[in-house]
Amino acid sequence: MKKIKISLICVLIYVGLLYALVFSERNAEGASIQHVFDAFWYSLVTLSTVGYGDYYPVTVIGKLVGLLFVFSSLGVLGYLISQLTVKLTQYMEDKKNGLFGTKLENHIVLIGYNKFSDNILKQIVTTGIKVAIVTNNKDDVDAISKLYGSDSVFTLLTEYNNFDILEKVNISKAAKVFINFDNDTEMLVYILDLKNHFDNLQIIVSLNNTNFQNTFQSAGVLYAVSREEIAAKLVASYIFEPEVASFTEDLMASAEKEDDFDMIELRVTRDNPYFEKKYEYAFSNIRSDYSSVLLGIYKDGKLHKNPTTEIVIAENDYLVMMTDGDHSMKLKAAFGVEEGRF
Repeated sequence: MKKIKISLICVLIYVGLLYALVFSERNAEGASIQHVFDAFWYSLVTLSTVGYGDYYPVTVIGKLVGLLFVFSSLGVLGYLISQLTVKLTQYMEDKKNGLFGTKLENHIVLIGYNKFSDNILKQIVTTGIKVAIVTNNKDDVDAISKLYGSDSVFTLLTEYNNFDILEKVNISKAAKVFINFDNDTEMLVYILDLKNHFDNLQIIVSLNNTNFQNTFQSAGVLYAVSREEIAAKLVASYIFEPEVASFTEDLMASAEKEDDFDMIELRVTRDNPYFEKKYEYAFSNIRSDYSSVLLGIYKDGKLHKNPTTEIVIAENDYLVMMTDGDHSMKLKAAFGVEEGRF
């Protein structure tokens, strides 16, 4: 309301100056400003700093009014420049904070950013998969942008409970959603609310308390992973099987170099060279042609580890293999698919 009153006063002053200019000029000798439109045009070219010179005051009062327009032009120009700067700065800030959204599809959405989720992010980015991060910390936006840029990772700054804005990360078209909060109870409540807005999400969570795994799975979570349990198994393995533990840790990480080992799973299509072939044939061929080891097959909703050789590979099965970075690329090219469950 205050801004409206100020704007109205400014308009009245402006109109008053126009009529003052006309009354002082129209009967003067050699005056070019005879009508209100003349005064308006003169004020317009003066305030805009264009200054064509086709209209100009010749009387003392007219020149004083013109002087007011000249000084006002500096304010108008300064105002326009400041507003442009503010708008441009706000645009860049909104863009950096992800408020314009992303068109990513079949990507990973990571909600809740901290050191643990950053370690996960590094592994995902290595595979070439696109990731959208939701964080409520402004400092995270700057850190993520500096570490990963905008090609691989999209970042959205918002409060976690603002579910409507999650469409900015195209969450309904994401392949997986990973939620990582410090408090398990808070995370469970959040998931229940999230599924009320987006009921078809494939959600994965990282738990602090192993006892909550069944509770989260009952809430519709695809995988509830316990950090404590995984760490305990790995540490125990280091105690009595250090080489096995070291090899396992290497396989759990994504291959960054050609000679790094990794475990990957690739979906079988009808164009796959092992489609409708027996597991034994695929095992031997993958070993000889790609220097990789076939470890198992995900079939009919179940993972078969080192299954019987009579099992037949079908469309939409997943082959789980141990390979290095170089042969991983060759396998993906032969299978005609990207790595992972996408």
